[in-house]
Amino acid sequence: MRGFIFFFVFVATSVFAYEIITDGEQEYLLVPLNSQQIRTKRQTGIGYDSGSKRIQLSHTGTLVNNDNHHLAGTGSISHGIKNGPLSTGGSLQYSHIPSGSSFGAGAQHTNGFGTDVGVGGRYNFVNKPNTQAFVQGQYDRHYGGLPGTGKPNYGVHVGLNHRF
Repeated sequence: MRGFIFFFVFVATSVFAYEIITDGEQEYLLVPLNSQQIRTKRQTGIGYDSGSKRIQLSHTGTLVNNDNHHLAGTGSISHGIKNGPLSTGGSLQYSHIPSGSSFGAGAQHTNGFGTDVGVGGRYNFVNKPNTQAFVQGQYDRHYGGLPGTGKPNYGVHVGLNHRF
């Protein structure tokens, strides 16, 4: 039942993202025709994995997109064709365009198996056409479910890229 409710809300919010007006006799759907910077990108995908016999529905949308910032979100739901557990999840990805720095966070919950949560980021303290110096980090952990709460997995990396 929760899966059906999630699916209905998911579809309803992606379909009714535009304003509907009426002149008393007819209804009109207003679709923005602004520049590419303001344009919101959305993509919905449906897939089937024959190995695991799971069907998946996902929706990705750009929430903010301008000269300095890009923020995108993704939601997904999947279910086994024959009595497989329901799995739901989502993520957010942020990019600071001038520096090339980024941050992301996401979670995926599967009934009976627990929840996987992760975050990661990268900060470029030097971002020139041929040289990048950066620090990046990640953290993820599994909570609950059959295997129980796991130990965290994390790391930090400092790097330098240069093109000769």
